[in-house]
Amino acid sequence: MLKRGISVFGAVVIAAAVGALAGGSAAHAQPYDCWTRINGSQGAAAFCNKGTGEFRVEAICDIPLFPDKVVVGNWSRSTGTVSVVRCPSATRRVYNVAVGYR
Repeated sequence: MLKRGISVFGAVVIAAAVGALAGGSAAHAQPYDCWTRINGSQGAAAFCNKGTGEFRVEAICDIPLFPDKVVVGNWSRSTGTVSVVRCPSATRRVYNVAVGYR
């Protein structure tokens, strides 16, 4: 009886180890159902409604007489939060606004 109990215990331990190595941890889906918004000529925002993980707003600032500048917002960890970015004051417009994930 004791031998059988030990072998069952060993099988459970091995199965748990194989499950952990095979990615048996909780899944993390990247955020989805996201939208972006341009706020005036100098700002942009991103918002995600569903999923987990992190997201941020990414945009390009069109600054006259200077090369365009890529700006990124703060990383937001959960849905229901907003990532925002602001371009320098000389910016003529914001374009190519997108959501970045990690």
